Amino acid sequence: METWDAIRSRRNVRSYSERAIAPEDLDRILEAAWRTPSAGNQQAWDFVVCTDREQLAQLARVFRAASHVARSAATIALVAPKSDDAQMRDLIQFDLGQATMSIMLAAADLGIRIPAPRRRARYGWSTSSTRRRAMRSS
Repeated sequence: METWDAIRSRRNVRSYSERAIAPEDLDRILEAAWRTPSAGNQQAWDFVVCTDREQLAQLARVFRAASHVARSAATIALVAPKSDDAQMRDLIQFDLGQATMSIMLAAADLGIRIPAPRRRARYGWSTSSTRRRAMRSS
């Protein structure tokens, strides 16, 4: 898949099939994350893959907007150290954003759709159907 096609094919997903994600696909997605550049090449992160149903249910309760995790075939948790330094916190957040995008593009390249943070209202999309119509017309 071409990079532009991967970017355009990425969608927010709210329902999942029962099908597991192949281990080699998870490995490729993780490799994309590991290869993501970071500030000062610190790579101050860990990526934890969870595919166990019970653990996914527990993980879904960690954050109020994570209920979809319980229904997913796999979830990759991005873990980074806390820092008291404001600049370091900003750099870590920026790096995690880059890693997240690498994960999303690798998954899209493999035909795997993954959820993304809900930001529709911020960009002026009142409904997902409005967004789809706007994207088709562009």
